[in-house]
Amino acid sequence: MAITRLYAPEGWTFFAWVAGFTFLVILMLSMSVDLGTGPGVVAMIRNSVRLSAPWLFLAFAASSLVTLFPSPATRWLMRNRRMLGLSFAAAMGWQLFFIFWMLMGHWNFYLDVIHPLGGLFTRLFAYGVLISLTVTSFSWPRRRMGPRAWRLLHKIGIYILWLAVWGTYAADLFLMENPPLVNYVFALVGLVAWGLRVTAYLRQRQVFERLAAFSHGNARS
Repeated sequence: MAITRLYAPEGWTFFAWVAGFTFLVILMLSMSVDLGTGPGVVAMIRNSVRLSAPWLFLAFAASSLVTLFPSPATRWLMRNRRMLGLSFAAAMGWQLFFIFWMLMGHWNFYLDVIHPLGGLFTRLFAYGVLISLTVTSFSWPRRRMGPRAWRLLHKIGIYILWLAVWGTYAADLFLMENPPLVNYVFALVGLVAWGLRVTAYLRQRQVFERLAAFSHGNARS
């Protein structure tokens, strides 16, 4: 545990490193495209998602990983799951920035080439979920909601965000003529993250059933 703490920043320090790294990468990538054109802005929209997706998948699978593979590394993920989620939100903030850039300067290109109007509303809904999860990750809104409502929001919300990101990459494998390798990677990683959650749920269910059977047997004896 000491080694993990020594080499892996935690909490807000970790978030600051991720946010700073994301900013630098976005800055460098934006210099390699023409932001005065629709395709250039689209490239940055996609780049921002690629920078954010790993943090979402790690946050999505953190509790499952520590259940299935308890170790200093997975316990670190669990302790910092909130920061993983905030890192995803910060990186997705760049996507929202470039989407607004697109809508302000290349509205027709966005509707004709990228997404129809319905796709825009779907994205806005996903962003509404993301903002809700981000705001309620802080203590005051969490206390105001109450534990039951908070857990329900975050359980449903993380699945919506996972589906929005993973579904985009998975769908592109069938819709794009030559999808880039990164789409295959994220489609696979996102599917593995979901598989880990299912496996962890089934294992916990088996444990509960065994405990219930054991308690029932003791009660009868």
